[in-house]
This record gives sequence, C-alpha cells and structure tokens, in this order.
Amino acid sequence: MTPPPDPIAAVTHPEVFDPLREDRRLFTFGVGPHACPGEPLAVTIATAGVAALLAAGLDVAPLAGRVSYRSSANARIPLFG
Repeated sequence: MTPPPDPIAAVTHPEVFDPLREDRRLFTFGVGPHACPGEPLAVTIATAGVAALLAAGLDVAPLAGRVSYRSSANARIPLFG
C-alpha cells in the first residue's frame, strides 16, 4: 500500500496565503481512485466566493500570519492568532 502524498511537501510555501497560487495541489477531496467527483464544482464555488470577498475589499492582511492546526485524525482545522 502506497502512503498518501504529504500535502505540505506538495505545495511551495504552504505557510503563505496566496489565493492565486499557480502550483496549487489539493488532497482535500482524495486522490486517485478515491477522488471526489465534486471537487471541480467545490473549487469553483470557493474561488467565486473568495473573489467576491476580495472584490468587496476584504482585508486579507490578518491572514498572512503563521497558522497552526488543531490535532485531528481526519481534518486540518486552522487555528488563527
């Protein structure tokens, strides 16, 4: 059995908030034969939502700080601040 890819190693500078990241790789929706067929729709909805927030003038500066994550076996829950 092949271990799942390391999401931190797969993204250049994962600690940087970059909504326009070109080398974006997600494992949130599974990989390979276990990939979620709804991923393209979910990513499109999230992209449109973030674009609307940025267009409305959302200050993203507070998001630029370091983020830690709550321990969890099945989810990455960010802890800001």
